[in-house]
Amino acid sequence: MHTTAYNIDTLELKKHKDMRNARKRELQKECKARERALTTDLLSQLDHKVPTTRMSTDKHKGQLPSGRNREQLLADAVDHVRALRRSHSAPSNQALAPAASRNDQPSSCTGEILLDAMLTSHRERMVVVELPSWRIRRMSAGFEGEYRESVFGTTMVGQSLMHFVDTDDADRLREYGRRAQGYTVVMVRVRMEAMWTREGREGMFMVSGDMERVRGPEWGRVNLRHLFGVYMYSTEGSNSAPWKVDGAMKAYGLSNQVGFLGLYMPAFRESDASVSIIEWIRQGAMARLASAQDAVFSFLATRHQAHVMFDPNSSGMLCTQIHVRILLPQMLGGFKSPWMRLMKLPVDGSEIKEARGVNSMVRLVGHWTGQEEEFKFTAFFCGVEDNICFHTRTWTFTSDAIRHQGQVFKTAVEEPYRYSYLMRRQEEADVTLVGLLGEDDEE
Repeated sequence: MHTTAYNIDTLELKKHKDMRNARKRELQKECKARERALTTDLLSQLDHKVPTTRMSTDKHKGQLPSGRNREQLLADAVDHVRALRRSHSAPSNQALAPAASRNDQPSSCTGEILLDAMLTSHRERMVVVELPSWRIRRMSAGFEGEYRESVFGTTMVGQSLMHFVDTDDADRLREYGRRAQGYTVVMVRVRMEAMWTREGREGMFMVSGDMERVRGPEWGRVNLRHLFGVYMYSTEGSNSAPWKVDGAMKAYGLSNQVGFLGLYMPAFRESDASVSIIEWIRQGAMARLASAQDAVFSFLATRHQAHVMFDPNSSGMLCTQIHVRILLPQMLGGFKSPWMRLMKLPVDGSEIKEARGVNSMVRLVGHWTGQEEEFKFTAFFCGVEDNICFHTRTWTFTSDAIRHQGQVFKTAVEEPYRYSYLMRRQEEADVTLVGLLGEDDEE
């Protein structure tokens, strides 16, 4: 009897599940049908309003009344907006209305219709942003596709482009935002052409070039072994230091982060030798009536070595392994404490658990630039609840150095704290540590 009751319950549960799945499929079909109808209506209105300059040579591919296919229509729309911009039209919805058509088509097209239709483009990368913050309000399907598979795939609206470009390029966006005039922002790797701006508070831009990547390639095919090695902070070529960056974060109201000392101290405490050295530094500072904390900060930042390795795990995801140790100056015998592992984590946007703040988290993303000798990873500091990025730091690895750089700012227009510090390669990778790679993939 119990078996019969169990079978009946199981059948009822399966029936209920099948009905729920069927209803879900129906809702998905209805949603897609509404989306297709809306897109068709927008394209039809746009086709009726935008002057025709391109004609399909294949009648079977010309799906619109004008004889154009969708890609040709959107390309004509882009050209039309550029022409309006060149004619110094006012940046408003009315200003987006086309002039008299060369094909005797009606001469009015609201800005919202034009905008909605253009943003359906999968080929063109267009983005509508608030100025001067550069926060994304809307984007084309082509722009959205750049980030769909990243950890920011569902949260790009609300993100500031200031955190998704090279560090040096952030200054160019900041300057444009302050002036809110001009047509094009030319950066190191990206060109952003203004299609229109509205009263200095909003703008639409066509993006060309490479934005800062937030997802990596197939890491199993990338050989980064030449970047393995021992690196150490160099005062030459540096305008800042880790503890100074922590101070800047606090000064700009971004102080709820785990700082340099909070991240490194757990690793150093694993070694009795390191603990003894740190205590010796602290006691010496107190004897001189100096700040013990500043003395420890300065000593650890300038006298620690970092051993860096990269290794794809069993899932093919690239992981970085960093070990640290203290190196005393030669005048003190050149003693080296044992290597202690600071962290091992994938560079796929996963959160760095050790760096979680009160209301924030840090995501690490690797970028292979396509050059054999260079590799980068970027730390995105984001809110825990909304995943909105408010600070980024980038490390660029070459065979002889690691360059760590970034900018600290709370608002896009304020003058930032710019920092850059260098860690030079000191030694080849430790063969013992390299030999341990892959042993704990299951962790």
